[in-house]
Amino acid sequence: MSDFQPTLQGVASPSNIVTLLVNDVSLLSVVADRQGYWSATLPALIDGTYTISIVTTDPLSGVTLASEPVSLTILTEAPQPPEIQPLPVALKTPRVTIQGTAQPNMMIDIFIDSRLAAEVSSGTGTWLYTFDRLSNGKYSVFAVARNTVDLASLPSMRLSFTVDTEPERAPRIQKPINLPLITGQGKPNSTIILRVNNKKKAIPVDSKGQWKNILKGLKPGNYLLKASTEDESRSSESVPITIEAPKKRVSSF
Repeated sequence: MSDFQPTLQGVASPSNIVTLLVNDVSLLSVVADRQGYWSATLPALIDGTYTISIVTTDPLSGVTLASEPVSLTILTEAPQPPEIQPLPVALKTPRVTIQGTAQPNMMIDIFIDSRLAAEVSSGTGTWLYTFDRLSNGKYSVFAVARNTVDLASLPSMRLSFTVDTEPERAPRIQKPINLPLITGQGKPNSTIILRVNNKKKAIPVDSKGQWKNILKGLKPGNYLLKASTEDESRSSESVPITIEAPKKRVSSF
């Protein structure tokens, strides 16, 4: 219960005196109406678990009856925000596991793109949920903790990630026509590895799938260029180039 001054209601014999006991301590008394209904608001209680019982007294006969005790939990403070473990920015599988930590025995609401996607218990302080089939695309995820009276925490850190299960094709090198500038195509927003003989360099691919690089420090001679994916699992065909020696200027008299 999230109300620190809860109102209790019940039924007793008409006009009986109803005494409320909290942890076996008498706090207040009320009188049941002619139909036997009674209602009482408890004094302010701090967060915790209490045992509530009532004793009814017939004002004419003095006969008293005691109820069975019941447990009452007061929770007025929201839980701490859950922690969420970082994810890789790019995932090549539709099976994505979101996990983290929280206060024990919380209900964790997992939101993907600001929509409630799953609920899981934090148990002893850790939580985990696996989405089996996320479609290709960009996602944003965060989590919120709820206690037993549904008070919610502030959101956790928000994570962004991309699911892309499409196999990455080998990048391409366009036929060099303006050396030392080299251009080509690759997967948008990825990184390709450009090899010049045995030396390699990482080059970013822009959002349109284009990349470029200016070859520097090459001596005159023949070279082989090859572009590959960042993990070097797929490569382009080798492209030969020739770096020519600068032409000597001929002085005229």
